[in-house]
Amino acid sequence: MTQTLNELLAHELSERGFKPRNGAILPTHLIERLKIRDVTLAPFSASTSQLWAKLTDDEDTALFLKLAVRRLTNPFSAERDRLIWIGRFFDAPEVVDYWAGEEHEVIVTTWRTGKTVKDCVLEGADAEGAIRRAGRFLRELHASPAVSACPFHRDLPVLHADATLLLDMERPWEGAVPSEFEETFGKSPAEYLAPLLADFPENDRTTLVHGEANLANFLIGDDGGFSVLDTGRLGRGDRHLDLGLAIWEMEVMSVPHLVAPFLDEYDRDAIDDNRLEYFRRLAGYFWHT
Repeated sequence: MTQTLNELLAHELSERGFKPRNGAILPTHLIERLKIRDVTLAPFSASTSQLWAKLTDDEDTALFLKLAVRRLTNPFSAERDRLIWIGRFFDAPEVVDYWAGEEHEVIVTTWRTGKTVKDCVLEGADAEGAIRRAGRFLRELHASPAVSACPFHRDLPVLHADATLLLDMERPWEGAVPSEFEETFGKSPAEYLAPLLADFPENDRTTLVHGEANLANFLIGDDGGFSVLDTGRLGRGDRHLDLGLAIWEMEVMSVPHLVAPFLDEYDRDAIDDNRLEYFRRLAGYFWHT
């Protein structure tokens, strides 16, 4: 299985232009520890920056593997730490293993069955109901008293630092090209970002935020439960960060009619329209870079 899994991952990585210098993609001891019997690349593993796969161990337990070239922002070690922490308060995948080499890193978690809110919207499977579930979950997350014990941060200084770093990073493997950004906004990433860094609302870190609240990161389980995924940017921050990104995605998906039920379920009285617009614009920058 070691050779088969490594050969499969190596082939997929080479298709994305990445060829590791140090031989095997995963160390033998990691695969032996996981006792992998079968591997299937997940149908949603179309990202050019990551590989996602479903693993099955020798006890027929399903696991989820994510592999990525090591990054300066949002490494999988951050997701590992946050998944372990948030799992004490909300339903989230459990961390099974983590490994980092010189060039890439891997995180393995338990597998969750169900449909993401994004899939529900795309498939028309009670899209409004799914959106309302997302709004209700964010309301509960943002109201959580666990924020007082949260050791992670996703407030404006962190966001601005990450946004600035993206301007300077060489990202040939991530597939982000400035021309696509300019085609969308009519300006370069630097021109778009400059006013957001120059004029911004007062910093707020009083809320527990997901940090990357796109609709694919909320899962409605086959059992009707609700799970939070991809928590690598979770931390103390401004509630409007999550709301702005979710709204931006609905607009990109051409379902703006779902914004109203989403905000109704969340609680419009808790929303500051000016702050929401700022974070919606900031979400546009991160979405397209």
